[in-house]
Amino acid sequence: MNKKSDKYDIYMFDNIYLNQYGDDLMNLQERIPNNILNNFNNSITKSLCVKKGKLLCLPFYFNFGVLYSNKKLLDKYDKKPPKTWNELMDIAKYILDMEKNENKNKNLIGYMGHMPDFETSVCSSLEVLYSFRDNFNDTFPSFKSSEAKAAFDTIKNLKDNISDDNSFRVSDYPILLALLSQQVIFARYWDNIIPSMDYYITHLPGNKEGISASCINSLNVGINKHSDIEKQIAARKVFEFLFSEEIQKDILIKFKKNVGLKKLYEDEEVCQILENDIISISCNMTKNIQFFVKPIDLLENYEKYSSKYREILKSYLYEGTRSSEVALEDIYNISHIYHIEVLSAEGIAVIVSNIFLTLLMIISYLFIIQKRNKQYFKFLLNRYWLLFMVGLVTVNIYVYTGLSELSRFKCYIRPILISGGFTISFTPIVLKMIINFPLKNRISDFVHHHYFAFILIFMLIDIISFIFYSMSPLIIKTYYIEDGKNFQYCISYSKLGKSVVMGMIIYKGSILIILAFFLFLEWNIEETRNDIRSFMSILYINALSMILYVMICNVDIKNYHIYYFVRVIPIYSYTITNYLMVIGVRFQFSYMKKENEQELLEKMLFKQASYKMEIDQLSINPSPPSIKGRESSSVKRETLKSLMVNVHFSTGTSKTDANKTDDMLLSLDSPSSYVNESFLSSSYASKTLETSYKNFKTT
Repeated sequence: MNKKSDKYDIYMFDNIYLNQYGDDLMNLQERIPNNILNNFNNSITKSLCVKKGKLLCLPFYFNFGVLYSNKKLLDKYDKKPPKTWNELMDIAKYILDMEKNENKNKNLIGYMGHMPDFETSVCSSLEVLYSFRDNFNDTFPSFKSSEAKAAFDTIKNLKDNISDDNSFRVSDYPILLALLSQQVIFARYWDNIIPSMDYYITHLPGNKEGISASCINSLNVGINKHSDIEKQIAARKVFEFLFSEEIQKDILIKFKKNVGLKKLYEDEEVCQILENDIISISCNMTKNIQFFVKPIDLLENYEKYSSKYREILKSYLYEGTRSSEVALEDIYNISHIYHIEVLSAEGIAVIVSNIFLTLLMIISYLFIIQKRNKQYFKFLLNRYWLLFMVGLVTVNIYVYTGLSELSRFKCYIRPILISGGFTISFTPIVLKMIINFPLKNRISDFVHHHYFAFILIFMLIDIISFIFYSMSPLIIKTYYIEDGKNFQYCISYSKLGKSVVMGMIIYKGSILIILAFFLFLEWNIEETRNDIRSFMSILYINALSMILYVMICNVDIKNYHIYYFVRVIPIYSYTITNYLMVIGVRFQFSYMKKENEQELLEKMLFKQASYKMEIDQLSINPSPPSIKGRESSSVKRETLKSLMVNVHFSTGTSKTDANKTDDMLLSLDSPSSYVNESFLSSSYASKTLETSYKNFKTT
């Protein structure tokens, strides 16, 4: 079916496979006449055949668990079929003692729980759990509830006190033999099997009188949606025949199988036939079953769930390696999806931290706009410092997306927050670096006159990327951890989504490279010296944060707490260090009354190595303009390198006349270097810069 084959047009399958193959079945409401569907419109059919609001099948027949009570022994000791588990325990103990003492019957079994190492044990054990709900209309008790613990303790007590491992653990055939030989007082078994002349057949008992439980199994019939129209029409006719009143009546009466056609259980003639039959279950009993269906939708593959469930039950019930608490916790963990709760200690810590950082940004901006602090924040206008901090806050919102249940919206918003926040923060800084280039040129002038427009262009690139990213399908995948706690994560299998994410990474990396290039060129400009050094610090930090985040996203982590926090830590590292290096340091100096602020700032941000450099090594011999060919190209490259080095060593902010210059090539990489301070203070530096630029023009 998963291969979308049209080889078969009609499928008959056990109800446990509905979740696994339901997507390949046709919605019967589109093909089957309403007069048939309305007859099966009941809670049993909905529980067995409806998935995502679609009716994908109809139950051809079903069976359910019941309690068989030895009529001969109960009548002998004047007992009635039990309605609670405590009654069953007391009656079984009493009869066992009496039979052992009076008749020397040591082979009598008090209760056969029908919990083998096979699939049946899932139904049998869950029936006990469901029978411990407080009220008739209550849903299935949680495995972490007190009702679940009481139910599992009851199962263990039944086995230990009125049965044994072998009797409790046997499968269908040994139970059938024990029932037929009347060597058992009580037994859980399927309906319509044992003659009622030897046993009282009743609903299974509950923790309270009036509360019961029955697990339903069914054989369902569905139509292959991959078949062509003609075959689907033919399948419809087969459906009309199989689920006609006549055929369903034969299945119920002749074959002793329960059916989903509810009107048959209202037919007095049919009910009278069932009442007189020694094997069939009465209409009244079938109509009043308190049923549930096995949890087939907890995992994509129910068989994996069942296998793990039975392994845990076996270790608790027969091997004694798990307590009831541990067993229930482990069963709960098979399918439960864990996440960081908002009101958990971790969630509260994250929220409080984010609120604190946001308030810190707001307070910081109030200090920035004060005149007495303007000298420390003159690199950007106030509104662009605000943009810088808004960008940091935007990135920090990312940590909220990992709290509570994961959704597709959270999956889509994560890269948007990181990428958009980065753009908002660093676009103004990069553009300002271009404007501050020490040689006057048209690019810097153009950026200067269209500063805000460039910011919008950078943001527009992000918006376009986000639109394309939202067009790629994202899947919330569950990571099932063996003997651990499951959690969910976002994944995109589409090439478009992966391409957009890779493009975002390259785009942000390019911004960092451009920033690094201009930081090198403007390293020694006196007016922005402190700003340049703080930006160099965050350049390193941001590059490391980006690399660290990409690496972490490719690490296989099996603990949901660690999975969350190893993604949050780089985010906090990015936000806090950028704030401290760009904003915090300036505040510190605004309150420090020391004469040498320049020296202290450099010590805080960098531990500069001292290099001895000979100034005459940097002197440039002008190349004659008449050199051509390879020699001319080589000289031009050497001149450009010399120009970049001398721009790097320039300490002034004056620019050469724009009317005497052409656009400069600003896209070349050059490694940054640290220089001897004596060179920066020399008048030779500015002369060398002018000479280098003239030589570059000449070549």
